[in-house]
Amino acid sequence: MILYHVTLFNKPTQEILIPRIPGDTSIGEEVKTNRICLAPSIIQCLRALEIYKYFQEDTLDVKVYKIVVDENDEQLISWEQLYLNGLVDDAALTHEYWYKSKLIPAEYNEYRISECVKKRYIIIPSKEKMRIKEIIETMGVCFDRLEKYNAFQIMNEWLPRQSETFQEQVKKKLTHKVEEYTEGSAEIYKKIFGNIPERFREEKDFREIEYLEKCKIEYIT
Repeated sequence: MILYHVTLFNKPTQEILIPRIPGDTSIGEEVKTNRICLAPSIIQCLRALEIYKYFQEDTLDVKVYKIVVDENDEQLISWEQLYLNGLVDDAALTHEYWYKSKLIPAEYNEYRISECVKKRYIIIPSKEKMRIKEIIETMGVCFDRLEKYNAFQIMNEWLPRQSETFQEQVKKKLTHKVEEYTEGSAEIYKKIFGNIPERFREEKDFREIEYLEKCKIEYIT
């Protein structure tokens, strides 16, 4: 199978790609495994990089490595595995793969990126699928036809087709309580702030984030 690895233009050109832990991992991403991050297309690589963050002008140049790898290679971890095992919560969108050993690129090219268009997505861990099931079933919806979809697909493909009221109700219930302080520290809070704040707050079990949806990709060399 063919996969791609993209780096910013200010990074050294590499004849051999070396597994490492990226310095810009996303929230909730596993940070113990050395890996080379890959994706099936250049735009999916750019999406995973959140490339629009690096624009200082109208265009941005990047380095693109083309990789040929056996899809059954034991060193390759698919995006499905990354998402379902909770290693990369946005892998269902970016289709990010990991390769855990050195790689020699089959091809190297440089491209110019411009005209970026972003779209907001709901990033939700795979483990929340059962919570989603419980929530929508209590709202009178049969979950059977959604069993084949993962949590990301349900929230980004199925949910937007429902009424706005239904969408908001589901999102409102996808939360958990976070304890701000223990009973023992209540008096300390009172001395510092003059009163005792709410002990618990609601925290969302998902994030709504803008990702690259499309862009112009021009070959340079």
